[in-house]
Amino acid sequence: MIADSLLTASKDRSGAGVRNLFADALVQSLKNQLGPIDAGASATIRISTLVTRLNQLHYEAYWEAGAEGPRLLFGRCPYAAVIRDHPELCKMDTGAISGLMQQTAKQVAKIDPDSKTGSKCVFSLR
Repeated sequence: MIADSLLTASKDRSGAGVRNLFADALVQSLKNQLGPIDAGASATIRISTLVTRLNQLHYEAYWEAGAEGPRLLFGRCPYAAVIRDHPELCKMDTGAISGLMQQTAKQVAKIDPDSKTGSKCVFSLR
């Protein structure tokens, strides 16, 4: 309830510039929680480190190799209770992944909190 109220207030009572600053602050906050990743490490070590840290935040993350590059998958959305009304949280995840991996991340699938079939969030990395 508190998270929903704060996120709603940030959207309802501010202009686009403030919303963009808020979105940037969300990305930076998640990056800070996840901690730095050694830019000199191999891509495999960087993504494995990121998965470990995401799992400490209850994302149920894992990664897989793909023909177009690695994909990062989330089996659980820590924001499931508010995600429908706050897609900026998906953008926060995307921005944090991009920044920490130093690659472009794109969300290509999104968890459906009501799904009984186990949908996942999927991010491609390039």
